[in-house]
Amino acid sequence: MVKNRTIVAAAALLVVLFVTVTAVLPKAGLETVSLADTYMDKVFDKSKVHTVDITMNPKDLQSILDNPLDEEMMQANVNVDGKQVDGVGIRVKGNMTLSSVAQMEDSDRYSFKIDFDHYNDDENLYGLRKLNLNNNYSDPTQMREYLSYELMNKMDVPAPGYAYMYVTINGKEWGLYLGVEAIEEPYLQRNFGNSTGDLYKPDGTGSDLKWISDRIKDYTGLNLKTNPNSTQTAMLKFLDTINHGGDVADVADVDEMLRYFAATTALVSLDSYQGQMKHNYYLYEQNGKFSMLPWDYNMAFAGFGVGMGGGMGGRGGMNGGQGRAGNGNAGAAGGNAAAAPGNGANGAQADAGAGPGNGVNGAGAAGQAQGDAGAGQGGGAPARGGQDGANGGAAAAGNGADGAAAGNGANGAAPGNGAPADADAAGNANPGQRGQGRQGMGGMGMGGMGMDMAANFMSEDNINFSITTPVSGTTLDERPLIKALLSVDEYREKYNTYLQQIADGFFAEENMQSLTTQVSSLIAPYVEKDPTKFYTKDQLLEGASGDKSLVKFATERAESIKKQLSGELVVEAKTDGGFGGFGGQPPAMNGQAAAGGNGGAQAAQNGGPNAAGDPQSQAGGAAAAPQGQDGQAPPAWPDGQMPGNMQPPDGQMQPPQGMQGGPGQGNMPWAGRQGGGNDRGGFPGMPGMGGNNQNAETGRFTTADLIIAAVFFVLLIGVTLFAMFFNRRRTPKARRTESQATEQDIAS
Repeated sequence: MVKNRTIVAAAALLVVLFVTVTAVLPKAGLETVSLADTYMDKVFDKSKVHTVDITMNPKDLQSILDNPLDEEMMQANVNVDGKQVDGVGIRVKGNMTLSSVAQMEDSDRYSFKIDFDHYNDDENLYGLRKLNLNNNYSDPTQMREYLSYELMNKMDVPAPGYAYMYVTINGKEWGLYLGVEAIEEPYLQRNFGNSTGDLYKPDGTGSDLKWISDRIKDYTGLNLKTNPNSTQTAMLKFLDTINHGGDVADVADVDEMLRYFAATTALVSLDSYQGQMKHNYYLYEQNGKFSMLPWDYNMAFAGFGVGMGGGMGGRGGMNGGQGRAGNGNAGAAGGNAAAAPGNGANGAQADAGAGPGNGVNGAGAAGQAQGDAGAGQGGGAPARGGQDGANGGAAAAGNGADGAAAGNGANGAAPGNGAPADADAAGNANPGQRGQGRQGMGGMGMGGMGMDMAANFMSEDNINFSITTPVSGTTLDERPLIKALLSVDEYREKYNTYLQQIADGFFAEENMQSLTTQVSSLIAPYVEKDPTKFYTKDQLLEGASGDKSLVKFATERAESIKKQLSGELVVEAKTDGGFGGFGGQPPAMNGQAAAGGNGGAQAAQNGGPNAAGDPQSQAGGAAAAPQGQDGQAPPAWPDGQMPGNMQPPDGQMQPPQGMQGGPGQGNMPWAGRQGGGNDRGGFPGMPGMGGNNQNAETGRFTTADLIIAAVFFVLLIGVTLFAMFFNRRRTPKARRTESQATEQDIAS
């Protein structure tokens, strides 16, 4: 009886302690201890430029640089601000930027992905598993992506972590990069309280979110990144609802999506779901509702502006390096030209990639064309020559001036956008250079684009990008998610409210000037000493203030938004699919032949003479169209894919497997989002928590949690010892009475 009373008392004591601890500690003002907050504070502290020192086997590094398009993962050791992590994975990353750098003779400034847990599942950097190092290609300001994530944080859209980082590899300076957190489990845990939902990185068939069928396998471009065994019924319900008039609130975090679209619309970020490419976003499902997550903003602030779409050329002529004959597809020249079939047929324009060697069959190797020479803003990117391709076609410079593709070094004349009929092909190509192992760049010619695709970002079309029909190169019918949201009056009103907040707040001149001054002052010394930089310090400073700055863009964009909201300005969306616009191409071109020119000279077989472009020529006009259609501007790419031989593998313009996850934040003290936390609810005293699946690397733990765990651990030991004590205790033998002893004595 005594033992039972003691056990009951111990149990009662446990209950009292449990109630006391759980009731009192949450109200004690104890702060969250989070490994996610640790990497946000240590890796993505935006007040400084971090150092990332990479060491690896020199042979492995050389293999990466010689074969960048293989995107091979290699082992390395990484030191971030003095924190050493050994045995990590590293590879180059990117799509168009990767291809562009791969064809440069004088640059190895690739973007990189560091995969801390590639070889060891338990490895991480303060809880961070993957870090992207973005090279700021096509952004002379080097601030577009940074400022875009700043806006996302202000609008309470969960952005990845980001901060500037100065990179060295094997002791050699590689330059200034923007480090960006990968969107995967740590990011999800930090922003949503759990990482158990389905995460998607759409890019390809189905990334427009149009209804195809009730079979999830038909949506090959949705790209599920987590839960490989998921039935994906939530996604099918989501697609069904937004396409067939259902209640969007049943399948989406409507308010979050409205904030997201308000921000991307204000930023004129059209290399996204709102443009022709319909990519660069994530979808995360939690309890049957989807949120839209921001990604890849180096072309925001109209870097990929209104009317842009397609026209980048493709990775034609695969395996064309080192003189290996490829398909020799001519890339898009002059910004508004379609890819022409190889061999220079039907007026294939200049900047042909590495085709058959020796300049044979007209498409000859375009040899190290000089970009920005002769005409236009942002001239043609150099194309790598094929084997023995001497004096191949010249690169077409910025505003659509078309060079002549020719073998055997003849510089043909092409009028091109009003250039004199007797002018040399813009660019005056140097002798063709032998490919240096950059395989696969046979037809990537990007004439007229160059690296500064944002040269025309201050155009009227970009400043006045429609907020009513916020798409470019497509229609609302082709983007059912936006249509479903903005078709509801209540949602459109809220969307307009968010646009007004951006125009009045973030895009206010004082705020933008403060931000750009702060950022440019921080990174200017690093840009100046960066030996691999694409752009100069002067270009950085020009982007920070003045008439061609991001500040000027934001203030004019803010005025346009206000006028559109008031009805003073009505803007029709540019829904036609353009192949032009890169490198300062006037938006009016939109893939059509310019009056009086743009005639690609027809490359003669076997290096013969070139035919000058003729305004009346049926074979001239636009670049040679796919499928032998002469003199016509090609139609918009169906389903976001490139025509003919320009299509990347599998016909999809998407990163290879493993790259999509790649490239958040939450340090901005706006709209209730600090340190990556959120106000989605959760347990008392544990802000931002809303789910489970907390683990040692990414979970959130409070001091209260630790105290509770310690108390119960001690009590558990105590109860166990107490129980053991009573189990071992034996009842003492009863003393013999005097009569019992006498009886035993007599018996004996």
